[in-house]
Amino acid sequence: DLARKYLDRGDGASALAWVDKARAFKPDSGTGNKLTLIQGQAWLITDPANGAEALMGLATTPDNALGIEAFQALSAHYKRQARNATDPDEKKKAKASRLDVFHKVVAARPADPDVLSEYAWYCAAEGIELEQALAAAQKASGIKKDDAETLSVLAEVAFKSSEKDLALQSIGRAILLSPEESFYKEQKEKFSKKDEAKP
Repeated sequence: DLARKYLDRGDGASALAWVDKARAFKPDSGTGNKLTLIQGQAWLITDPANGAEALMGLATTPDNALGIEAFQALSAHYKRQARNATDPDEKKKAKASRLDVFHKVVAARPADPDVLSEYAWYCAAEGIELEQALAAAQKASGIKKDDAETLSVLAEVAFKSSEKDLALQSIGRAILLSPEESFYKEQKEKFSKKDEAKP
């Protein structure tokens, strides 16, 4: 718990020190995985290459319950790097690293609808790999059949892939499942415009 508190404060070095102290007690595998997650996140602050390696190890182990959290931490790290980069080459490198994370985690977790949806949403936002993204979004919505958020992702990717009918059908289902969600209604309005520019 102390390691996590230091990490939440952005103090990677202190978090790592507490991880080492906790490991001295020979924790069980579940606790060990939690410590590896904290260690990887702390290393992203103090030693990014080691942090990326540790988190990728967790993220690409399909049966690891903390893998999704590791994946999201690593994806968020590269997203921040890209957003904060002032040099175009550094921004491009961070985006490429984030896409590499998606590729590796999707390959390791090909039936995880949340991973598939996150990959598809990223691709739609960036306007890249739209054919693969559409396949991933369709697979995710097939696994999570009645999930409005997953359908919203499918709708967005379909729209960016010039599959307007699929986009409208998917967002219509999302609205039926979550009629209070205004974002879905905004998506439907965007998809319904005839003069909407293509990506």
